[in-house]
Amino acid sequence: MEITKVSLVNIAKTSVCTSSEDGIRVYDTIITEFTKNHIVDLSFKDVKYVISAFLNAAIGQLYKDYSDTYLRERLALSHVNNEQLEILREVIANAKKYYTNMALYEEHRREILGDDDGED
Repeated sequence: MEITKVSLVNIAKTSVCTSSEDGIRVYDTIITEFTKNHIVDLSFKDVKYVISAFLNAAIGQLYKDYSDTYLRERLALSHVNNEQLEILREVIANAKKYYTNMALYEEHRREILGDDDGED
């Protein structure tokens, strides 16, 4: 199986990864490589700062369509420092909870917002 290196800095065009839009571009790149049956090596090399909003968009939403086992086999991480890893672990834990119980989360959201059909 081919391994494709994906650089966060190259996609975000900055060493400060804070934009959800940049995270979505990372997500789209990962999905494209998965459809080619590639393993993705997601490189954090030269990333100075990353926030959970970026990682939610880039990695968290992968748990909507892929199992934890699949992602462990197909998504590798490189050049991740301890602080980045801590944020990433939190993002992954929250994504697993959300996508496992999505209907319940949506029901609670509707109750809190008083929104019966989920539309504005």
